[in-house]
Amino acid sequence: MKFKMKKNINKFYYIGIILLVINFFFSRTTLFEVNKYIDLLLEATIVILFGIKFIFQKYTKKKILLLTLLGALTLYTSYVCRDYNILFCYLAIFAAQNTDIKKTVKCLFYTTSILLLIHIVVFLFSLATGLGNIVVSRTITGQSRYNFYLTHPNIFAGIVLWLTAEYVFLRYDKIKALNLCVIGVLYVITYFFTASRTALLASIFFMVLVILSKHKKCKEIINIVARWSFISVALITALLIFIYANFNNPIITKIDQTLSYRISLGSTAVQKYGVGLITRDIDLDEEVLWAYGKYKDLNIDSLYTRSFIVYGIIYILIFELGFYILMKKYKNSNYGIFVILFSVIAFTERYLLNPIIGFPILLLTQIFNENGENKKAEIDREVTLEELRNIQLDLLKEVKRICEENNITYFLGGGTLLGAIRHKGYIPWDDDIDIMLPRKDYDKLIEIFNEECNNKMRLENYTNTENYCYPFAKVVNLETLLIENNCRQLDDFGVYIDVFPIDYLPDNDEKIRKIYKKYKFLHRLLRMYQSDNISKVTKNKLKLVLKKTVLPIMEDLELHKLIIKSIDNMVKKYKNTNTVTCITGKYLEKEIMPSSYIVSYELADFEGEKYKIPVGYQAYLTKHYGNYMELPPKEKQVRAHEVTAYWKKIK
Repeated sequence: MKFKMKKNINKFYYIGIILLVINFFFSRTTLFEVNKYIDLLLEATIVILFGIKFIFQKYTKKKILLLTLLGALTLYTSYVCRDYNILFCYLAIFAAQNTDIKKTVKCLFYTTSILLLIHIVVFLFSLATGLGNIVVSRTITGQSRYNFYLTHPNIFAGIVLWLTAEYVFLRYDKIKALNLCVIGVLYVITYFFTASRTALLASIFFMVLVILSKHKKCKEIINIVARWSFISVALITALLIFIYANFNNPIITKIDQTLSYRISLGSTAVQKYGVGLITRDIDLDEEVLWAYGKYKDLNIDSLYTRSFIVYGIIYILIFELGFYILMKKYKNSNYGIFVILFSVIAFTERYLLNPIIGFPILLLTQIFNENGENKKAEIDREVTLEELRNIQLDLLKEVKRICEENNITYFLGGGTLLGAIRHKGYIPWDDDIDIMLPRKDYDKLIEIFNEECNNKMRLENYTNTENYCYPFAKVVNLETLLIENNCRQLDDFGVYIDVFPIDYLPDNDEKIRKIYKKYKFLHRLLRMYQSDNISKVTKNKLKLVLKKTVLPIMEDLELHKLIIKSIDNMVKKYKNTNTVTCITGKYLEKEIMPSSYIVSYELADFEGEKYKIPVGYQAYLTKHYGNYMELPPKEKQVRAHEVTAYWKKIK
């Protein structure tokens, strides 16, 4: 139970992130008024979810001290300012231990997209029909500004900008010129409706950063600049405020007008309230005589200026230190463009303190990732066939040991079982090992294997490995790198053995036929995802188009995991019938067998070691191979897998 809780604890964090998005929209929408008690309940739920995640994390003494100091500071700021964005920011960063930053950003991206789409659809419906209350404001030049049923046009424009930034973050390696053109058109359309100059300028700046970052040298420079970008823009903000307050400079005045008077407002506020090191209780809603001879409240948008006056300079120093450590630790990543974008937009917008719209704040969670930047596997030399088999045998021996120590039933299966009976080891031209386990034993092995195995191997399946796309498990050697032709390459995936579940089937031929029909359809979808070269899987032009269009969406939504889960659920519901199958085995209906075949076991030699085989092995092998003791023709005595394995060194 404890293991399962640890395994699923990250879900509390991801749900908390999703609820933060919903809470953000509740506070910004004008489609309906949110009851304050619902709002409080939502915020309390978010705190509880992050709190549960906090409880199950491991801490060093230094981290406890850091959490305590920053926690006290953020609580104080939240209380004094009555602004809980900083508190949620603290919780979202420090509750993120061992979470996947890409999964976090996916939660942000898809939840925000859905909620924003609802606002866009309602707005367009109102615009087309004249129904509803569309709020139109005007710029100084008279240009119309639409807020899309949010509190301000800039909020809508900002959400669009950060959504595209999240999209680029998730698909950075696959971003092409066409993608950037589409994003550019989206920015132009957004500006047409919102007239948000700051968002348009930031959008253009972001696209330039993305284009430059595609060049290695430019990317290195961007990442170096990102280390100091936050404090640099903060100092530039302070310098502009100083120049505006002390010199009648027409250039600064023009910049101030372009930035919707953010500099003059900041100058007025600093002259009235001064600069604070820590949080101060200052009412910026009070109207004061503004620089242009008007009375106006000082509802300052700039995060830097607001930090000077209200939050305290200490927050600028904390964020700068965080971004510096992040970029030093991940100096080869693409994080730099997002840190710089955050730093620049913080000059004009204070909403970035909300981790939902200012998602680069969440990159700070990676500082506490113990693994740091992904280490690249350096290829040493190719693994020989003899070495490959020895590695597989070590994996098999470890599986056997763990199974026997934990009362788990396993059997040799497929060609491995045939090799054990006919050759007392590998089939001479074979290069893989297959084992199979009854479902309850299969699930138990998945649950305990990585806790009990040696550190040279790991069991991987769709629940514990990103981009894993097979409907069965693999026990993988961590000291090798395996390249499998025409298959999607998983990160640092080594020599492996296959582990298949055995499931019950209904004792009804028609139901079995329907189950296999559904499985074949789902398996075809998986094959498209698994294949590195779809043209090897199909010549159908429609499917080739789907590879380019549907599969990227499939990857982002992790639909392959839903497909594998569907396959599991399709057969897991049957219990204690007279028929079983290894449905994910390559022989399809030939895998169907009476449950009596696996009620007990015999022992067979395989490369000098005794392993369990099903009691009904003779009938099993006959169904699979016919006269299984007879060798196939020479032309069929070929390796079944096109693989090349290498020993690797970690840099």
